[in-house]
Formats: sequence, structure tokens, C-alpha cells
Amino acid sequence: MNIFQLLDTAPEPPIIDWQQFNLDYDTLSGDYKLATPLADFQKELTDQIVSLHYSDILKFFERVKDDDSSDRSTSFTPQEQLIVDSLETLLMNSQLVCTHPYLLIDHYFPKSLTAKDVPRRIEESSGKFKVLKQLLEVIEGISDSMFNLVILSRPGKTIDLLDAFLLGQKCVIKRYSGTKLKDNNSSKGKSSKNQDHIIVHLIPSDQQSLEELSTQKSDIFNGTTKVDLLISFDISCDTDDPAVLSLRKQTNRDNRLTPILRLVPINTIEHIALYYRDLVSSRNYSEYLKPVTAALVVMRDRAGTLTSALRPIYAKKLAYLLPWLQSLKSDTLSRWMLPDLAPIPYFHTRDVEKSLLTEVKYQYEDEFEHESNNQTLNLELPGFDQQQVSLDSALEDAAQKNSPEDELFQALPSRIRQMLRQKTDYYEKKRLKREYLSNPLVALNYSDVTGIAKNSRSEEQSLHNEEVLTHKLIQGLSSRYSDLTLINLELKSFDDIYDTRQEDKVVVHKALSSIIEDLDHAKTRISISSKKVARREQEIGETLKPSIQLLQGKIDDFISENVKADANEGVKKYVENEVTLNNLKEQLESLTLKLESQKSDIDYTSKEVTKAEESIINSQAEVTKLEEQISDLKGKVAVMFETPVLSNAASELARSKASYEAELLQNKELVSRLDDLFKSLNETQIQRVRHGNARGTTVKGSPMLK
Repeated sequence: MNIFQLLDTAPEPPIIDWQQFNLDYDTLSGDYKLATPLADFQKELTDQIVSLHYSDILKFFERVKDDDSSDRSTSFTPQEQLIVDSLETLLMNSQLVCTHPYLLIDHYFPKSLTAKDVPRRIEESSGKFKVLKQLLEVIEGISDSMFNLVILSRPGKTIDLLDAFLLGQKCVIKRYSGTKLKDNNSSKGKSSKNQDHIIVHLIPSDQQSLEELSTQKSDIFNGTTKVDLLISFDISCDTDDPAVLSLRKQTNRDNRLTPILRLVPINTIEHIALYYRDLVSSRNYSEYLKPVTAALVVMRDRAGTLTSALRPIYAKKLAYLLPWLQSLKSDTLSRWMLPDLAPIPYFHTRDVEKSLLTEVKYQYEDEFEHESNNQTLNLELPGFDQQQVSLDSALEDAAQKNSPEDELFQALPSRIRQMLRQKTDYYEKKRLKREYLSNPLVALNYSDVTGIAKNSRSEEQSLHNEEVLTHKLIQGLSSRYSDLTLINLELKSFDDIYDTRQEDKVVVHKALSSIIEDLDHAKTRISISSKKVARREQEIGETLKPSIQLLQGKIDDFISENVKADANEGVKKYVENEVTLNNLKEQLESLTLKLESQKSDIDYTSKEVTKAEESIINSQAEVTKLEEQISDLKGKVAVMFETPVLSNAASELARSKASYEAELLQNKELVSRLDDLFKSLNETQIQRVRHGNARGTTVKGSPMLK
């Protein structure tokens, strides 16, 4: 008998049996993914982000059928492009929330990152930061030797949060992007024994910053610092980047790269994106965006929920990873001790529809701790005989007896009592209240009760049941209601201005009647004036015509009497000169009009001549240009004659020569036609119609008539 065995205590059971994990992947690859949970606030924000994009998600899956495998990323309509942009915003905001809610909600971001309670607040609001703290605590207990930890994250607010969070941890911070919050977070009065031996290097993960740091050979990139572990806070960071590979080569082990650990919130957009990034090579419309969005919507109820096999590990603050972390300082690296992230199933359109119609219920962190520690509620109540009642049964009894006076209800934790008292929540206010899942038509054909999924039949042959409320009917009803609202507003505006319009109408009618009366009066006056003018012309014609004939006869008699052979010679000559003078005046006026007409013709001809001269100059320039081209072609022809391809060159030369000769002939023809035009312009005299009536020999105002 071994007496010492009697003194031994019961061995401490292991946290978890690693043999239950099916590690069917390369556990020595050096690139590992550590699943992280989500805080309660992150879970609620994830669901609210999906709810904000509710209509765009429905429109997107209404346009994309399950069998649509075409890449339409380059043929979007403007409306489809808006929907795709909205979904990209959905994915980006979900990714920010997975890292920390402060990155999405600005008014939650701490005004002072150096406050004492900021590290605790940052840790409580993010599962990633909580896991990072647990890793730092485990690393702190490994050894007192220097441990260089590199954290890759997005530049900007993410590195600011990491810097503020690490100020509350036992480590030395070296930041390579932005401004450091504090010079040193270690206490100045510490002894050398208690000095922080963990050095955390905060490095931006974007490619441009990595290239700049690698080119400058700053501090950790100089090759002298041995890196023990890399942690990636950003899933978009390329681990095959030359700068990242140079960091991983700075290790104590020969022919082995420093392992990199990616913190990935389980069942979130980062988990989904990593899975499909490794699964598909393209980032097109149907192979990436559709399945990623569908998985994000359907799996949001289990986002950040650890599997039952992993919960004991996180309940013990990752002490399970202690052997692997200890091997980082040794010559031989141990195998990774956790399974790979679970694959993401492919979800169809009907799955998205069903998920959006289902209320999301989360399992909060308090319940995780209860399940991890296998605790039960000890309800010391009269009539229960000190029996152990599980939390589920307690909740069932409390749900049946939920009055505040009930002793069982009062014995429940305050958080559970608050949940039971809450009668309305987000979904009861925002979601549809109709029982879709209990609809009997679902058992017949699911596509008949959804507004997105389509069956193989045409829309005319599909079922149209007015008793079934679908998303498409809701959208149509909303559209019609909006149209009706606009029409009612327009009608109301017409009613408001009806009296004013009626008054304006009366004023317009009065003005129109007045105008019509004035018009009729003007027409009457015009008619009367026209009759007066016609009558006056008739009177003038009848009255003055005999007088004119009489005067003309007197003139003829006067001329015949005074121009006799025996008449006075002076009088005869005077009369003849007066008649000749009047004729010359008429001829002068005619010649003046003709001269003005010819002058305008000369001006027009001179302008045309100027244009023709400019055209000749341009033609000469074109001829010069053609001659230069011909000389170039001759040079090319000469070169081509030296080459073996003689026949092709000869044919090209013949065509060029024929074209040149045709151009010369056309040029000569144009020049000759231009000369003919000039001649015709010089010889042609354009006859103008003489203005005014030709007067006779009668001279009004002659001194003989006075």
C-alpha cells in the first residue's frame, strides 16, 4: 500500500477533452482562427442593422433568383445599384460592430480615451477585446522573459481603441500609426522584477501603411526584434503581404514562421466573409454578395454564440491554450488545440424570407455562464423541500406565476424578472404581427405565401390568395397608400384655393367680356371707315377726273398754240427746254437707282472674290500638304521596294498615284470653274425694277401753269 496516495487529493478534471475535437486540418500551418463571442450590445446592434436594411434585402433577393449564377456587376440599373450600395453599407457596418460598437456609433465613443474606466468599458462592449484581455493574462503567466506581440488592425479609431484598452493592461505599447495616447503605461515606481515583459506592437493593417513601415525599416521591421505572436484584428488584412511575411520570419525557430492568430467573432459577417473568401475566387454579384448577405440575415440569431464544446474553454479564460502559448517561446511549436471555424451553410431565398419574418431571440452572457458552470437555482421556498430547480423550470413556473407578489418570481434574478416583465420589445413594435409560420398554406407550397420566392410557374398561373399577407402585397399596399396620400394632399390644396380660384375666374371672365366688346366696337369702326374711304375714292374719281382731263387738254392746246412756226422763238425754246428738263430729271433718277443697284452687286461680287481667294489659298495649302504626303509616300514606296513584298507596295503606289492624279484633275477643274464664275460676274448686269411711277411730260409747278 502506498501511504502517500491516501494523502493525495482528487485530481483536478481537465477543462475539456481535446480528443473530442475533430482536428481534420493542418494544425501546424501557423495561420489559425480563434472564435470569439459577441457582447449583448453587439448582438442587438447586428440585428438592428439588418432591420434598417429590411426593404433593400427583400428587393435584392426579389431580383436575384436561387438559380441565377450570372455576374451582373457591370450591368446594374440605377435602382439596382442603389440596392447593392445599401447592402455593401450593411456588410461594412456589421463588420465594424463585430470589432467594437464604438466604431459605428460616434456618440458612444469616449471623449477621453485616457480615462481610468475606459479599458473596462471597451472590454465589456466587445467580445474581441474580452478575448484579447484573456490572451494577455495567459501570456503574462507564461514566463518573465520578453514577449513581443504584434497586433494588426485598421488605422484610425480601431488602433485608438486598442491603445486605450491596452493602457489598462500590464504591457508596454509601441504604436506605429497615429499619435500615442500616453508615452508609457507602466508605473514609474515598479522594480525591475515587476516590470511589464509583454511588448505590444500596434501596426496598421492596410497595405499602404505596411509598405511605408517596411520601406522605412522602423523599429520592429529592422529584423532585430523577434516576434513571438501576431494577432489580426482585421480580417481584410492580407497575411501573404511581404511586410507581414517579413514580420513572421523574425522568429526564434528556424524554418518556421511566427504563427498568426485571427480573432473572428463566430457566426458573424467576419466568419461568413472569411469562409466564402476561401471558397470562391471571385467577388461578383451572385457567388459572393448573395450568399454572404443571406448568411448574415439568417444567422444573426446565433451571431457570437459559442458552441457548447467551446464554452468551458472561454469560461476558464482560455487557460486551455496555455501549453500552446508556452510553446511559442520554445524551439518546437505545439499543434493548435482548437477546431477550425465551422463551415457556413448555403441559404436560399426562402430562408431569408423566413428569417426576416421570425423574431430573433438571443441567449445572453449570463445564461452562457450558467450553462458553462452547470449551476442550478437553489430555491429555499416553503413547499419545495429545498429541492434544486433548474433555471428552465424556474422560468416556466415564473412565466405561469408572474405577479410581483409571487415568491417564486421574486426569487428569480433581477435580469430574468426584467425580461419577464417586458411585454413589448423591438420586434413586437417593428415587425409584422401576423402568424406566418403557422399559416396552413406553408405546408402546401411555401412560394405561394412569400413575396420573394418564385416557383417554376408563370405569374399568371401562380396562386393569388387575398387572405395571405405577403411582402409583395405589403409593398404594393404601401405604394398605393403613398399615392393616395399624395392625391389627397393635392385635392386638399385645390380645396384650400378653390374660393380664390373662383374669384380669379370671375375677374378673368369680366376682362374677357370687356376685350370682346372692345374688339366688336373696333371691327364696327373699321367697317365704317372702310366704307367712308371707298366712298371718298369714288367721289374723288368722279369729281377730279374731268378736271384732270380738262387741264391736260389746256396743256396740249397751249403747246400747240405756242409752238407754231410763226410763234415767238423764245417762248418755243423755253417750252422745249422745260419738257427736256423734266425728262432728264426722270432719267437721272432712273440712272441713280441703277447705279445703287450696280454698287450693291459690286460689293457682293467683291466679297465673293475675297472668299474665292481665301479658298484658293486653302486649296494651295491642301495641295502643298498633299505633295508632302506624296513625298512621304514616295519615300515609303522606295523603302517598300527594298523589301520582299514588292507586289503589295507596287499596288499601293499605283493607288496613291491614281488618287493624286484625281486630286490634281479635280483641282484644275475647280480653278477653271472659278475663272468662269469671275468672268460671268464681271459681264452680268443685274436689272433692277425702277422704284416709283414713271411720270409723263406734265410738270406740276411749271411757271407756265401758274
